[in-house]
Amino acid sequence: MQKVFNKAWISPLTAILFTVVAVTGIFMFFHAGPGSFKFLHKWMSWGLVAVGLLHIIVNWRILLSYLRTKTALISISVGIVLCIAVAMQADPPRERKGEGRPGFSSERGEHIESDGRDDH
Repeated sequence: MQKVFNKAWISPLTAILFTVVAVTGIFMFFHAGPGSFKFLHKWMSWGLVAVGLLHIIVNWRILLSYLRTKTALISISVGIVLCIAVAMQADPPRERKGEGRPGFSSERGEHIESDGRDDH
């Protein structure tokens, strides 16, 4: 069990998975890169969640000591405010007027086929 909770592999794997998820996410945001990025992004995100939880468990005492500082309180507060500000923004239109969302009927009652891209 001690080998499972070993910082020697958890920390580098967390960094690698974060990098993969960040890079593929940026490409997906700009609708660039190969189609395999979406698949890679989704599955590596699950890996990041699992390894990230192990990383938190292994570093629990250090994390708690950090969370007791004024700097952490400011960081957490800024993060919460940013999340609320972004969440309160209006959802920008994703389609042109009259086209409807892919796979749904348009305002004219026509069925629109998806182009295979996921805009989420």
